[in-house]
Amino acid sequence: MSKQRCTRTPGAVRIGPAALAVAAALAVAVPASAAIVPGVGASGVRLGDSKAKVKSVLGAPEKGSNTLNYRYIGRHGVGIYFIADQAFEISVVRGREATSAGIRIGSPLARLKKAYPKARCTPSLAQRRVLECRLKGSLKGKGTQTMFTVKAGKVATIVVRFA
Repeated sequence: MSKQRCTRTPGAVRIGPAALAVAAALAVAVPASAAIVPGVGASGVRLGDSKAKVKSVLGAPEKGSNTLNYRYIGRHGVGIYFIADQAFEISVVRGREATSAGIRIGSPLARLKKAYPKARCTPSLAQRRVLECRLKGSLKGKGTQTMFTVKAGKVATIVVRFA
């Protein structure tokens, strides 16, 4: 057997097989287009996408899903609601996804207002001490709305839907 000499590049970091496996798993855990786009979609799913398209992006829905509601809470932190086989509402309830302005679950209200000054914040009619900040938009000629629900001064959910 011949001996091979290992040379090190200054500043290089050695990564073992286990670390590479973890990095690969994390790379496929969330779609490359995983971001919240106000008025458009989240987790790689766009408003108006078919059930088949949603499954191709996020995989099979979790148990507890039905024909109107696909749940991906455990894997992606989102729920997709359908009307006439098209994604009508995409709810983000947890995870690290963010808008291009950096707004994600847990962002402070002040940062949300600075990032989206056109969002109208009003007290929730359904829940006490909760604000609903709504941002209007449009997609393919249809009105859309992105609602940031704020509890205890922080974004608790983000919902992108047709208006």
